[in-house]
Amino acid sequence: MIPKSASIAPSGLTYLSGIDTSPRVDRYARLLAALDSGTGIDTPEFELSSDEVAETVMHLNGDIYLANARVRRYVMLRLEELISAEGNPVFQPKTITIEHVLPQQPRPDSAWRTLFTDEERTDWTNRLANLVLLGRIKNSAAANLDFEQKKDKYFKGRTGVATFALTVEVLNEPSWIPQILEHRQSRLLGKLTDAWHLG
Repeated sequence: MIPKSASIAPSGLTYLSGIDTSPRVDRYARLLAALDSGTGIDTPEFELSSDEVAETVMHLNGDIYLANARVRRYVMLRLEELISAEGNPVFQPKTITIEHVLPQQPRPDSAWRTLFTDEERTDWTNRLANLVLLGRIKNSAAANLDFEQKKDKYFKGRTGVATFALTVEVLNEPSWIPQILEHRQSRLLGKLTDAWHLG
């Protein structure tokens, strides 16, 4: 598993970036051999190379929603923890889903089609900035609503309050346009790279 507050271990990197099992097993074998030789936790096998750091950041900055479901869930929950006001959120909902603000398939007559070009939608739809957490199973009919309706009918819980800090941030935005996504992506990516010492 990827450490919460330390840099990403090599095994965590390969898990995050979707590298096949064989390279992960090889890395574990080298790590165990180094530990057996008496090197201890100072072994270089614990450190990421500059290429590995760059690859990890590239994956975090890319279409994270298209990653392995466990990977995207872990990344989103870690982000939630980092931006939560208390730094130690309590995840009460039994069901946690990852949802898109800008829909994956907006209707042809949707305002989303005027706010985002086709290229911008392709670029932003599956990235960190466009994702939120919900404490219930998604309602596919509501998923394509325009921004104001979506905030009111989809992102708020039954009590009218969002459960997750990531979602509250979106509720506080007056609009959802590429410039806001650019700023949010930079900030969220920065939270992860700082927490995992990838800078």
